[in-house]
Order: sequence, then C-alpha cells, then structure tokens
Amino acid sequence: MTLSGKITGKVNRLKYSNMDVKLGNTTLNGSLDLDGLPAINETFITLKLKKSNVDIDDFRFAFDDFVYERIKPLGKVAMQGTFTGLPTTLWPMQRSTADWAGSGRTST
Repeated sequence: MTLSGKITGKVNRLKYSNMDVKLGNTTLNGSLDLDGLPAINETFITLKLKKSNVDIDDFRFAFDDFVYERIKPLGKVAMQGTFTGLPTTLWPMQRSTADWAGSGRTST
C-alpha cells in the first residue's frame, strides 16, 4: 500500500487532502475527513472520491467468506462520489444516516 497527500489535524479530527491511495489494482483519489477518532464506530466520515478504481480482490482480507462471495462478482469498479456518515452505516442492517451519492461502473 502506498499513500500520498496531506494529512492535517489531531487524531480526533483528521483531514486527508490530495489523497492518493494505492493498494494492488485499487486507486483512491480525493479527500477524507474523520471526526471522532479513536472511537471508530462514533467517527463521522466524509469521503470524497474522484476518478477512483476499486478491485474487490484487493480487499479480500477485510471480509469473511460469506460477504466476500457476495461482493466478488463486482470485480473492478470505477467510482466517484461522496460518502457521509458513520462506519456502521456502511453495513445494510445498520443503514440509516449514510448518504452515498455518486456514480459507479463495474467490469469483470
């Protein structure tokens, strides 16, 4: 994994601008604001992606077999947009305060 960009602030209110993250075939470009660390489940996230590409295989380590087998068909996804909310809103059973707006395209 390689990271470049500018990180400012204290742990409880981090800003990552000019974000360029590379992991395998995945590239994430944009900015990330984290407000509330170190309590990750209570941390408000603003993630703004510009012309980013995600290869689901690069994140195999983050999912159990059940979840991975269901998202694996996504393959490679081109995305841009904004996620605003708490980490727990990323999971369907707890979705209530997340706002994801953007566009995506998949290819396998």
